[in-house]
Amino acid sequence: MIERYHQVARSYLVRHGYTGKKLEEVLNGFDLRAPTYEQSLDPKTTLYQFVRRVAHESPIPRLGNWFCLPGASMRALAIISGGAGRAVAKVHVDYPLLALEGTAAPQPRQWSWSGGGPGGATQIFVPEQFLMTHFSVVGYDTDFKDIVGP
Repeated sequence: MIERYHQVARSYLVRHGYTGKKLEEVLNGFDLRAPTYEQSLDPKTTLYQFVRRVAHESPIPRLGNWFCLPGASMRALAIISGGAGRAVAKVHVDYPLLALEGTAAPQPRQWSWSGGGPGGATQIFVPEQFLMTHFSVVGYDTDFKDIVGP
């Protein structure tokens, strides 16, 4: 099944313009031993994201491509706080789209992109072209337990 999940993920990413190193980076974020599939996101769906907090080098919080469901933890998403820390962004889907859903792969600690951990949580990848047009940020919080879970 690994080959099938890899094929599904690669096809989705190539269709959305990912190639070369960026394509491989995204694929490496998924544990392709676990089901990986295209997931329909309908309007009013709520997702969460551990966003990097505001810092001198990035004064405006910016959504990334990786989202999670309630109950996820940074550890299970294979990410770390990094130097500035993270806050949780709560976002709503405004327009329907297909995303790539699967399981976070284990990652070695890498401070360059604030990653590392055992993985294992469900994660959702959304291509760049949808971030500014299909989502609304409802709010940010730093109390992870009440928003996303342990």
